[in-house]
Amino acid sequence: MYAITSGVVQRVALFYQNTWAVEVKNDDGSILRYCEISTDLQVGDRVEQGSVIGAILRADSGTEMLHMEVYYGDGEGKLTQTDNSAYRYVDASKRFLRRSDLMDPTFLSYLNP
Repeated sequence: MYAITSGVVQRVALFYQNTWAVEVKNDDGSILRYCEISTDLQVGDRVEQGSVIGAILRADSGTEMLHMEVYYGDGEGKLTQTDNSAYRYVDASKRFLRRSDLMDPTFLSYLNP
């Protein structure tokens, strides 16, 4: 898994079924959370666009995928907020249990590798 932006690691934590999440605060203030991976990165490490973040892991359920979350960086608190259902940048009918500045990452599919 490669970094799609440059920034500084702000958190590394157990995420889901023995997989990890790496939160990178990008140079523009936005935040990317790469989830369901393994990593050697630590809080404070600098990553450059194209550098290795980690490897996609197989979850206990047997599935393999990259779970990615994108935030504008203008919200407050932890990125996972289990009591939240209001988002400024995502259709309000969806319930992702994430911070309010969660954004729709569909645009990422248009980036050139």
